[in-house]
Amino acid sequence: MVESKHIRSHALETVLGNHLRGVEVRRKCTSRATNNISTTNYMSKLPYKDYDYETVRGACAESVIGYMTMPLGVVGPLMLDGKEYTVPMATTGVAFLQPHVFIL
Repeated sequence: MVESKHIRSHALETVLGNHLRGVEVRRKCTSRATNNISTTNYMSKLPYKDYDYETVRGACAESVIGYMTMPLGVVGPLMLDGKEYTVPMATTGVAFLQPHVFIL
């Protein structure tokens, strides 16, 4: 139904009434549409189970096919109004987690 455009891919969770099933169907459609070995390979390594998709539904993501973890580090100490703070920071750019001195 998705491939014949009777159901929009981003609406699968709503139509099926099941977030995980919507993600599984979308992953299969994406793999078929690309018909590419590298896509199938990365898709097999991309986690999608054990995630609370309700938290992103209608909020910040459409057509979800999985999730990725990000390293969480800390930046600091940062001086702000004469007081030092250490701030948690998630980023894919490891360089951003290197110690820096900031003057604010």
